[in-house]
Amino acid sequence: EGLPPFLGFIPKWFIIQEMIFSNYLYPLLVLLMCSLVTLYFYIRMSISFLTLVFPFSGWVTKDYEGNKIMNMVMIMNFIGMLVPSIYMMY
Repeated sequence: EGLPPFLGFIPKWFIIQEMIFSNYLYPLLVLLMCSLVTLYFYIRMSISFLTLVFPFSGWVTKDYEGNKIMNMVMIMNFIGMLVPSIYMMY
């Protein structure tokens, strides 16, 4: 979606820079406003998810096999975000 923690942010950042340099301010304003609306929905979804899961976090930690799988998924997602970021720096 082009928000900073996601992979779509880097191409959107390049587009924003080029729009600033080319002086396309109105389309840039539309792009940024749409990004803010998307960010609002992601924040609302994250807050509702965290408030619903938090009271049950004691139950989730007892499932050790599930924790191993979840940790592996999180590590793979992090590597998936890190590798393209490093590639774009050079």
